[in-house]
Amino acid sequence: FRHQPLEHDKPSIRLIHLLPDLSPDGLIQCEIVHETIEAPYTCLSYRWGAPDPSSSILINGQLFAVRQNLLDFLDMARMNGAATMTYWIDALCIDQDNILERNHQVAQMGDIFSRATCVNI
Repeated sequence: FRHQPLEHDKPSIRLIHLLPDLSPDGLIQCEIVHETIEAPYTCLSYRWGAPDPSSSILINGQLFAVRQNLLDFLDMARMNGAATMTYWIDALCIDQDNILERNHQVAQMGDIFSRATCVNI
């Protein structure tokens, strides 16, 4: 999976829509969209866990490696009917391989969390 670049001239973020159904292969499915920071969303704040991702999900139909604790949250949210919610999750919404973007998004994290409709810890 490759993130599409964000616009840096306005407070752009990526948000995750968790889909209610598993893929035919039994994987959790998400869609990622670009929004401004004013869009309604829920932030997830969590400990990243083990250093190496050990599970996979689908983002926009492409494989994306995640840590087990994030997979567990997404699965629980999906099963509890929270799949209709829009999430900001740093591991998914920030291109972790792009240092410039990562630094730009980290600089916005105070605003990202303070403007969230809800923060799950």
